[in-house]
Amino acid sequence: MQFILTFAPTFRRQAAAELAAAVPDIKFTKHFSEAVALAATEHSKADFTRCLLDAEPIFVRHCMPVDGVAELNGADDTRAAVRGLCAGICGGAVGAGTRFSVQCRIISDGDTDLSAKDYEVAVGSWFESAGAVPVFSDTGLLREEIQIVSIFIYHSRAYAGLSGAAENLNFQADEYRVLSRSGRIISRAEHKLREAIVKFGLELPPAGGEVWAMDIGAAPGGWSNVLLEYGYHVTAVDPARLDPRLAEHPRLEHARCRIERFEPKHAYALIVCDMNVGPAQAARMMVTLRPLLAAGGLAVLTLKLPVSDAERDIAAAREILGEAYEVRHIKNLCHNRREVTAVLRAK
Repeated sequence: MQFILTFAPTFRRQAAAELAAAVPDIKFTKHFSEAVALAATEHSKADFTRCLLDAEPIFVRHCMPVDGVAELNGADDTRAAVRGLCAGICGGAVGAGTRFSVQCRIISDGDTDLSAKDYEVAVGSWFESAGAVPVFSDTGLLREEIQIVSIFIYHSRAYAGLSGAAENLNFQADEYRVLSRSGRIISRAEHKLREAIVKFGLELPPAGGEVWAMDIGAAPGGWSNVLLEYGYHVTAVDPARLDPRLAEHPRLEHARCRIERFEPKHAYALIVCDMNVGPAQAARMMVTLRPLLAAGGLAVLTLKLPVSDAERDIAAAREILGEAYEVRHIKNLCHNRREVTAVLRAK
């Protein structure tokens, strides 16, 4: 069985180590790029998926099975060729009433004028004509358990696979493409928090309530902007100025000081932090802030990592955080760079 896997180029070694620990016989057989590779194993699709999900990898981002391969060289209509490939691997598994999504990723040197969206429409329309129900995943990050028809096109070869959304580790194969459709933002760092909220299914405040969140090291205000969109009242803590577009927001208060001098006025349901400090320092800071969280409150924290000792630094931060929090998730998300995102629940 073959699988296509993605990971941050920076953490390719760590991703390979995670895979080897989960499935010892796995071997990389081709690197399509620094971030995408083909791997083979003697395990069945179901066994490999179970082993990988049980391992809860931090650095492996996305996984798609390869149930079929097609050469596109010489095809009069490559969309029809890919559609035929997908129909063949799915059989009757994506039939009338089945909720499904088609997700395509392309690596090429300009040898095609078709986009990933073109292939998604061609394949999705065929399944829809057979009565399947499309779930469009190219306009926003989703988190639903549906059937995913995955397509990866590398120059003149197409790979395709069918799997449940959870089996792919991430719902969407290309979060960069999805979130690039977003409107004007305060900073690109917003995407990290949006992805974490969806990826980890974080609880959001009820409509109409006054639920407070704190954003530490907030400037220029990207994460505060996301929290406001989700309905929180926000305390942004940072001595620097925020983006002018946030200045008059009725649910935002700006504490222009360092966190060490901050005097809280509220109990917080959520604390977020994307400060550029070492992982141990960030973890200790979050432990000191634990009294500001309401019972069962959540925290979202990025841990900035040196590549050489990433595993050691994560383990050390996890131990420190364990004094005050249940560490629910640690993951190198698609919009993380040399860092991971941690989700914590107050003990």
